[in-house]
Amino acid sequence: MRNFEVKFDEPEYRVSVEKVRNNFFVDFLIKKGLAKDRAQAMNILFAIIGLCIFVTIFFTFKVNNTNITKKNIFNPETASPDIK
Repeated sequence: MRNFEVKFDEPEYRVSVEKVRNNFFVDFLIKKGLAKDRAQAMNILFAIIGLCIFVTIFFTFKVNNTNITKKNIFNPETASPDIK
């Protein structure tokens, strides 16, 4: 079997390798010793984001299920004299 090579009369270009840039939070976790490498730091950050989303959803539904109405928040008849 023959090895066919195709050659072009164009100059060759080299692809530069991009340097991986860590962000502030990844560097912070690694410097504090909470993470050993970038992958572990990213997993910690994803866990924090997930926890924040869970807490937000939890409190959103908890507040919506309570019986807060305008009457419960401020009732001028039962308010103290200095608020009226």
